[in-house]
Amino acid sequence: MYESVEVPQSLADAIAKGVSMVRACREYRGYSPEQLSLTSGLTVEEIAFLETHTQVKPSDVTRLSRALSQPESLFVSLLARED
Repeated sequence: MYESVEVPQSLADAIAKGVSMVRACREYRGYSPEQLSLTSGLTVEEIAFLETHTQVKPSDVTRLSRALSQPESLFVSLLARED
């Protein structure tokens, strides 16, 4: 299914401090919510929701992974850690 992916240390540190996985990845790439909205096709409101909830639809994982140039397995592994 999904391969295990090593999480960049800066992402792991941000998540350990309580930053959501989606926000940590967005900030890691240097995107504002508006920029991520443009590259992912999600609305700014959807991104805000994803940054405050751990429930992410598979289609959103795909959009986020492509927009943030990260493998889907990174998002899956990080989501599993948040539960």
